[in-house]
Amino acid sequence: MAHSRAMSTSTPLRGRLRLHLLPQTSLGWTAVRLTIAAVALMGVMGAFGVTFGFNPLLNIFVFPALLSAVGAGIAGVVATVRRGERGLIVFAPLLAGLVVLFFLVGEFAVPH
Repeated sequence: MAHSRAMSTSTPLRGRLRLHLLPQTSLGWTAVRLTIAAVALMGVMGAFGVTFGFNPLLNIFVFPALLSAVGAGIAGVVATVRRGERGLIVFAPLLAGLVVLFFLVGEFAVPH
C-alpha cells in the first residue's frame, strides 16, 4: 500500500506544458499586433496595385511592413523564451519574422 501511494505522488504536474490559443503576456500581444500591422500594410499595397520594382509609393508601405514583421518576430521570440509565452497564435509572428528575415538576408547575400 505504501508503494502505490508513493507512485501516485511521484508524478509531478508542475512540469506540464500548458498551451493557450491567445497570448498570455503583453509582449505576446505586441507581437500579434505587429503582425496584423504588417499584413494590413501589405494588403494596402495590394489594394493600390503597388508592384515591386522602382516605385516611390512602394517605399511608403514596404519598409514599415518589413519592420513590423521583423519586430513581430523578435517580440515573439522574446515573449516565448524570456516571458514563457505559450500562446499558439504567437507562433504566427515568429513565422512571419523568419520569412521576412530569410528574404532580407537573401536579398543582400545573393547579388543580382
